[in-house]
Amino acid sequence: MCTDNSKFSEQALEYGGKLLQGAELQVTVLYVIPRTKDIFEHYVVVSEEDYKRKMADVSAVVFDKARKVLKKHGIDPMTETREGMAADEILKEAREGDYDLIVVGSHGASGVTGYMMGSVSSKVVQHAEAPVLVVRGRR
Repeated sequence: MCTDNSKFSEQALEYGGKLLQGAELQVTVLYVIPRTKDIFEHYVVVSEEDYKRKMADVSAVVFDKARKVLKKHGIDPMTETREGMAADEILKEAREGDYDLIVVGSHGASGVTGYMMGSVSSKVVQHAEAPVLVVRGRR
């Protein structure tokens, strides 16, 4: 299950939790940290150590929220953090982890809404080797 801390990914976690409730499965929640340090390094001076510490703090908050959602459904997930472009990292994790199902929200934290899937979910659907469940969130 993938999260970016958006309301859409929270809805995907909720739906995935309902779907998998009672199943004897190992569930992993993946959070991909966008590599924003590369974008802003010319404008803001941040040490690699400070950046990693801040991203670890953000990840902890994201995973805490995800655990609370899934705990309601009796699921105690493992967590994985990757850094980079979300779709690329989700696909890499899915291949390397040999997952049976990928659960993503229809849209993410970018705030892009509309009737089409978001760019991340669309790319994951197009390129994943495992089945993908795209949960259309309510705005």
